[in-house]
Amino acid sequence: VKGEDLEVLDNISLQIKKITENINGTRSVHFASDDSPGELVLEIDRVKAQMYGVTTAQIAAILRGSVAGADATVIRNNGEEINVLVKYDLDGENDGISNKQIDLNNIESITILTAQGDVPISSFIKSDLGYTRSLIQHKDGHRIAEVLGDIEEGVSSQEIFAEAKKKISQIELPEGYSIIYGGENEDMAESFSDIFRALIIGIILIAALLVLQFNSFKQCLFILVTVPLALIGVLPGLVFMGQPLSFPGAIGIVALVGIVVKNAIIMIEKINMNIANNQEIKEAIVEAGKSRLRPIVLTTITTVVGMIPLAMSDPTWGPLGYTIIFGLSFSTILTLFVLPVIYYKFRYKNS
Repeated sequence: VKGEDLEVLDNISLQIKKITENINGTRSVHFASDDSPGELVLEIDRVKAQMYGVTTAQIAAILRGSVAGADATVIRNNGEEINVLVKYDLDGENDGISNKQIDLNNIESITILTAQGDVPISSFIKSDLGYTRSLIQHKDGHRIAEVLGDIEEGVSSQEIFAEAKKKISQIELPEGYSIIYGGENEDMAESFSDIFRALIIGIILIAALLVLQFNSFKQCLFILVTVPLALIGVLPGLVFMGQPLSFPGAIGIVALVGIVVKNAIIMIEKINMNIANNQEIKEAIVEAGKSRLRPIVLTTITTVVGMIPLAMSDPTWGPLGYTIIFGLSFSTILTLFVLPVIYYKFRYKNS
């Protein structure tokens, strides 16, 4: 949560914490900077101090000496320096323990010498438990408050983020305040950007290889048409299986680019062979479809069956498996019909 007023940040982050805690699959939801238990504030009554003829510096020095002590001197022994710390023996036990906890009643019982005699220091001070925080976080020059948490094993972070964003969006934010999602969500956004670049580079490399193989830009485009045909089946398939388009799913899309073009290559190559054997274009396409139907379908079934255990065994890799299963299945079916039509419509000519 980004903003300026600390109290507003605390209020918004507290609402987010409560929302996140009530989402199934989350655990250990906490603030990034937990506040300290508080601090004891001792305020000196200056008017009373003046009435008794003591200064605030004297009272402060006595209070500091009673709690933290004061360095009186340094003893040098055989080249070693030993600090001498002088403290009040508040509990009267005189056991020499310097790190014992001090009780407020012990502090208030200390007396201070005045012109009227010894007066309890409680006559000059009033105590209160003040609010304090361990640190104030900043990011890009703005104050922030972070809410962190983990997810239980077997739960997808994408599902958690989707539900959390839906509920958190209902929080009314004052002007100048915003909510930023980090953690795995931020890492995933960067990963998707890298995957998208990898996808573009992969398509360019495949296109270059196809042009070299077929010596034709037009036939290269025919084959690349099968890539969007595969994407048609990815999103409906993930929705049908209740799977998010996570980072593994994006990897599956990149893998699909290299997998689905093989069916189109087999089909185009057979059509070119038939045309080279002096067959008419329509006859060459029909014969290629008949002869290549069996190997294309069998290789697709083999790949799909091989992906089923991966898709069903681990929720993390489920999106990858289902992406390849549905993308390849849709691409195979559509390729058998769409590619011959495109080839026939835009007939390949050597000229």
